[in-house]
Amino acid sequence: MTANHGFKLVSIIKPRGWKGTVDEFLKYWFENERDIDEKVIESVSELRQREVKVHLVSDNEINRAKYLMEDVGLKDKFDGAFFSAALGVTKADPEFYKRVIEKLQIKPEEITYFDDDEKNVDVAKAVRIDARLYKTANDLKDL
Repeated sequence: MTANHGFKLVSIIKPRGWKGTVDEFLKYWFENERDIDEKVIESVSELRQREVKVHLVSDNEINRAKYLMEDVGLKDKFDGAFFSAALGVTKADPEFYKRVIEKLQIKPEEITYFDDDEKNVDVAKAVRIDARLYKTANDLKDL
């Protein structure tokens, strides 16, 4: 974690009553928000077995992204990942999807994208991605 990031986090969590250190807060946050929907992972595995490339996209910050990929083990479950912290823009910005398209070197129409936030779905559609609203693991099964 960078010193600057830690300073910003302290200014947010201390007024809200957190008594521990920044590192303790991050550990608490990461470990208590790591539930993985096994049905989704099963669908991802099935797609990958059919040689469909599956990438994770997220608005997580860089330390959490690293935690999810390495400690939780998502790097072994997906073909890759795109995090807003690494791309420099969030999923609410069309530039996020343009950067993903550029990195994947494919046409937007070749991407099927699921998100649980309708705004993100609309933004992805605006750059010609086949974007769909995700509510349950069954939405992926329909694919």
